[in-house]
Amino acid sequence: MEDFKELRVSIDGHVAILTLNNPPVNALSKTLSEELTLALDRISETPEIRAVVLTGEGKVFCAGADLKGRAAVIKGPGDLPQHSRRTRECFHAIRECTKPVIAAINGAALEVARAIASKSPLSSQLAKQTLNVIEELSLRDGYRYEQDMTAAIAKTEDAKEAQRAFAEKRAPVFKGR
Repeated sequence: MEDFKELRVSIDGHVAILTLNNPPVNALSKTLSEELTLALDRISETPEIRAVVLTGEGKVFCAGADLKGRAAVIKGPGDLPQHSRRTRECFHAIRECTKPVIAAINGAALEVARAIASKSPLSSQLAKQTLNVIEELSLRDGYRYEQDMTAAIAKTEDAKEAQRAFAEKRAPVFKGR
């Protein structure tokens, strides 16, 4: 992922750190939006990465839309809907990333991401998927769905390994199964 211009990607153990780098305020330009979407799609399919920290270079995390660059992107018919679609897809890429994404606006996001990355990658992925699904369900249906997913996770090899490691007082070795 070294081919990006406005997004820096670094890996710290099982954690990907995505740094918005579009000075002076990390505005979400066309380039940054496309790079962020692609990076998150790649991370979703990279089993070695288990969690993501999204941060911004400098004092500003992200100012939002790139108002100064908008004129270069929206020049004629069809450009605005295309721009809006690209922006939506960027936000969907964050939500749909199979790995937990933590925004490091201020604080110790890397430590939180490391703690998540130390857990079963399959369980983390299924937990995030569950949170995304139940957001659209009624309380009753969401609770039932969460319970069903918890039961499914409990049957995985990683869950059995976590129980063995706990009983043996050692760190678990997860395989993502």
